[in-house]
Amino acid sequence: NWTHVAGVYQLQKGEVPGYLKVFVNGTLTGNLTTTITEVNNTNDLFIRDWSGNLNATFDNLKMYNRSFSNEQIKQLYEDSLLNQSTIVWQDTQAANYTCEITPIDYTASEGATNISNVLSIIDYCIYTSGDWNVALKDFCVITSSED
Repeated sequence: NWTHVAGVYQLQKGEVPGYLKVFVNGTLTGNLTTTITEVNNTNDLFIRDWSGNLNATFDNLKMYNRSFSNEQIKQLYEDSLLNQSTIVWQDTQAANYTCEITPIDYTASEGATNISNVLSIIDYCIYTSGDWNVALKDFCVITSSED
């Protein structure tokens, strides 16, 4: 049996106090105001209790260089249950995206890479049925299901 634990530390650049939120299985279980300032060092990071010992097993430990909203933490938990990846709507609001596509034909010869000027994120899917060859890079995940 496993437990999904997430902590979010949010500090506006140069401002104190910061805020620490703790989530267990996607639910906010605690928050506090803290005077911890921005950490900037090259030393090793240790995860332990105050006595220096921690009897725990970690699986799929992740650290991000940005804070997540409550909805995004809940989605990370739900995605871990289903082994999938979902974009939470807050990730796409007021953002500019480009899409880099390299067409590959059935003989596996590559065409020229094309970069779009505008990529719109919409709440419905337009697709053509059939077989698709998709090359992904930089931890991109595409999921699909047919009704």
